[in-house]
Amino acid sequence: KKAKAATAAPVDEKPAKKAKAPKADDGDNAAGSTPKAPVTSAAKAAADGAGMIQRSDTARQPVLAQGDALVLIHWNLGGLNGLLKNDERKARLIELVDKEKPDVLALSEHKISIAKLDTAQADLLELLPGYTAHWAVCTSKNGYSGVVTLVREGLTPDVKLDEV
Repeated sequence: KKAKAATAAPVDEKPAKKAKAPKADDGDNAAGSTPKAPVTSAAKAAADGAGMIQRSDTARQPVLAQGDALVLIHWNLGGLNGLLKNDERKARLIELVDKEKPDVLALSEHKISIAKLDTAQADLLELLPGYTAHWAVCTSKNGYSGVVTLVREGLTPDVKLDEV
């Protein structure tokens, strides 16, 4: 007798999982470069030796006589407390203010809660005397976002808001 081939109903099979490539024990991949895990935070990037993001040169404009120009600077801090606790970052801020002499300095993403505002303001104004601080603080999410605008003392606007 001839044996009949058994036919089975089609079975839904899950596709086989792809095998992961084995990790090289010396950390090098086939191309000879060392793969790195994705960086998830600025602190981790700094700890891994990452430098500042390079930016293109910005042509400097000639400096006008005092009072002929309004100097505005914006800096996204990513946390004012982090800056105030880091001597290198504090030195950069002081150097920036000493060099550029901004009339208005906006520091965004300060992440200061209302409860910590007085202390943060005192520390900031000790670092940058001669400025008045104006705060925007997120009240719906504690310690989230926020902008502090520092205005140089003695700066008097010539334009009224209703004239703009």
